[in-house]
Amino acid sequence: MSRGNFLSSCLLGAALLGSAFVSADEPARQWHALPVAGGLDEIARAAKLESGLPAWRLLYEACRRRHGLWGEDAGSAPAESESASREGSVPLPLAPSFWRSLLREGAAIEDDKLAVAIVGDRRAALFYRGLAGLDEETLAALATDLDGLRRLERRYADVVGAFGPRFAVRGGVVVVPGGPEAEAVWQAFVGESPRAPPRFLSRLVEKGEGRLAFLYDSLARLDQPRQRLALGLPSAPGTDPADPLRGLYKVFAADAAWWRAGHGAFARPDADAARLLRELRLAEDGSLAPPASRAFWAAAFDVKTTTPEEVRASPRADVAWLASRIGSGDPAWRRLRLEQLAFAQRVFGASAEAQPKEALQALEGLVDLRALVLALERLGSTDPAFYAAAVTGARGALVFQVSDDLSRAHAGLQGALGVIDRARFGGVLDTAAAESLVRSLVQVPLPAVVPWERGIGGWVAQTLVPTLAKAVGADAADPDQVLLRAMAGVSLERPASPVFDWEGLWYRAQPERAELRRLEGVRRRQTRTSLRDVLRDCQDPAEKERHACAWAVGEALTSFVYAAQLGEPDGPALRGEDPARRHAFLPNPWALPSEVSGPGVPWHVQGSLLGLETALARLSLHRLDADAMPDRAPVLDAAQRRRLSVFAGLASPLDVHDADQQALAEAVAAGRRRAQALAPGSADLAAVARDAGLDPWRARGLEWLLEHEKPALAGFFSLGELAYLGAPAGGRWDGWGASDATLTGLRLRLTPPRPLDESSGRRPEPALAEGFVGLGVRAAVHLAQRGLPASLAPALVSRLLPDLFVEARPVAPDDRLALDAWARDQPAERLDDAVAALVGRGPLQPAPAPGRTR
Repeated sequence: MSRGNFLSSCLLGAALLGSAFVSADEPARQWHALPVAGGLDEIARAAKLESGLPAWRLLYEACRRRHGLWGEDAGSAPAESESASREGSVPLPLAPSFWRSLLREGAAIEDDKLAVAIVGDRRAALFYRGLAGLDEETLAALATDLDGLRRLERRYADVVGAFGPRFAVRGGVVVVPGGPEAEAVWQAFVGESPRAPPRFLSRLVEKGEGRLAFLYDSLARLDQPRQRLALGLPSAPGTDPADPLRGLYKVFAADAAWWRAGHGAFARPDADAARLLRELRLAEDGSLAPPASRAFWAAAFDVKTTTPEEVRASPRADVAWLASRIGSGDPAWRRLRLEQLAFAQRVFGASAEAQPKEALQALEGLVDLRALVLALERLGSTDPAFYAAAVTGARGALVFQVSDDLSRAHAGLQGALGVIDRARFGGVLDTAAAESLVRSLVQVPLPAVVPWERGIGGWVAQTLVPTLAKAVGADAADPDQVLLRAMAGVSLERPASPVFDWEGLWYRAQPERAELRRLEGVRRRQTRTSLRDVLRDCQDPAEKERHACAWAVGEALTSFVYAAQLGEPDGPALRGEDPARRHAFLPNPWALPSEVSGPGVPWHVQGSLLGLETALARLSLHRLDADAMPDRAPVLDAAQRRRLSVFAGLASPLDVHDADQQALAEAVAAGRRRAQALAPGSADLAAVARDAGLDPWRARGLEWLLEHEKPALAGFFSLGELAYLGAPAGGRWDGWGASDATLTGLRLRLTPPRPLDESSGRRPEPALAEGFVGLGVRAAVHLAQRGLPASLAPALVSRLLPDLFVEARPVAPDDRLALDAWARDQPAERLDDAVAALVGRGPLQPAPAPGRTR
């Protein structure tokens, strides 16, 4: 060895000894600060990542992206080099000598080159990501059998990488799901005692090619009440306490090992037993929330009926039984059954067991009338009988087998339902009024030769228009204006919004007025015959063709529903033919709508008119500076952008309130103070990791950066995480949340933050959007700081989303941290510009100063 290399090795050794220095009576440290020859960006280059990731994250992401388990190595941002490489060290679990023993020619690898060597070796990289979530005490327990760890690395590095981070040891004993009460159950099932951590881990990882580890990981993620429910604790006298665990394992054992090679990218189903365990709602006593009857769910899943008496006499469904019905089989049926369970628990509750026939009809509607059922939920109804009546009436439209007849039937029925849905969304109708309209609508005969007054045209003229005219204070003789005002939310009962000072001028927040102007402009561009003319022609005694009348009414209503989702009148959607003319109901007229295009296929939307915003929300987005060219090519692809855009379509000014906005902003500020108070060894660290929903890797990363990279703390937490750090119990913040059609329907929900790895293996587009709330929270914080109304938030987010799409730099398709960082780091001046862009055509309307009139 040369003199220079010798001195370098001495210095590196001294640095490592210093970073892991302990006194003689303290245990050896298992986490080490590993220097990198040539600077930190050598690791980024080895993994073809963009430079600039913080040190606490860099080696983990490099291992993950270079050697992905389920497609994580696909779609990364292109690597970019910097002129000057950053100096620093990265976190390493266990001693460098252990990692050298895993690598070819490891003995010759110097410490400062070890990180790049780990990134270059698939097994070592996967093993690193598994151990990167383990704390000091757990690593120390496993370090007593390094040979056992080496055997696992050779055969099961992928399993450890996927499920190892939730393995924990305290006081020499494995912390098993269910706690000490469940130790005997796990020992009997695994075949090793939790008091022998290395052997317990080996058996856990080896069984079923990691399927037992997947079950263990899934249970370890749950809170204590869900763990106890899943494991059947306390066990009933005279029963085998291992039966619930055995039943759950049968479900997991029958599933594909999507974390192992050969299953394709992102092959994990959207609904599986693990997701069921997480999403189950519990009653206050820790039991399954209603409907919980096994007879009820057997009827729901097998599409059969049951009586209230049978439901009352039936035992509660246990978790293993539910998992066997939801967590196995065709992926589409899994998602459907999970959606049925989530819908019944959040909408019906105990009323489903009191009215099982009607509730089961509603759940069956999720099979072939999904958009209808979700739209009915958005009306605010929780009455199973109402859903049953609507489902029964809507099924009449499915009997038409000829394309033209089917289109005529659905254009009128769904167009009218879409107008009701939008009027409820805008607050013009309350739940009772909306229910009444729907009940009468579904009784209207579908296209047939019937007297005009009994058909869809008569219902629109005699029921819908008068009801809406009364609510909006418009003349029923002008049905076009009545519908536009109702869909915009211009209600007689809504009090005038207060005036406020913004940058020396006076304004009102009037989203409904801005929406009305937009809708009027869109309708002018659609160049359709007015609804008034259509209804007048339908009443003409000379008009004999009632099919044509029904079709004309349906066309007009379809055009109105589209108008709500086409963006600005001068936007790209209306530069050609009105997209409403190309709507295709087939092949599934009640499926949530989706965009269709391709070679020889003009762009159009197919499916239902209900929930149209889930397909067209992107058209409502407005970039602040549409003429500015981005500095770099965008990283987010079209599928990711479409999925993230759904927020703009589902967000409503009526769902956000000033008091809640202020509480959310205060929670973020309190969370930031709590985070800034952290220091190495803080007593609050475990609670912070829990309240922020950190996965084990980020929890370890937080510990490491507090000791080695404290400036990175400012960019560690997302705004959603800070909110729950400041107010762990949360608040009324759903209006600033995210969407998940399976679990929330056509509504937004802001829940406590979940670990980044909660969606491991799933398709990244929905998984990313379901957890990203940073931009909504950023808008709330800014508006609260400026003393501006919460009702501006949806429009403000719509202004900022296009810039996020262009400027965010995710390192992979599921990189939520990059989106969170973009939202968190936007300067106040930029948000002020976005607010200013809401003046005039937007919801920020000039108003006279207080005490003055125009």
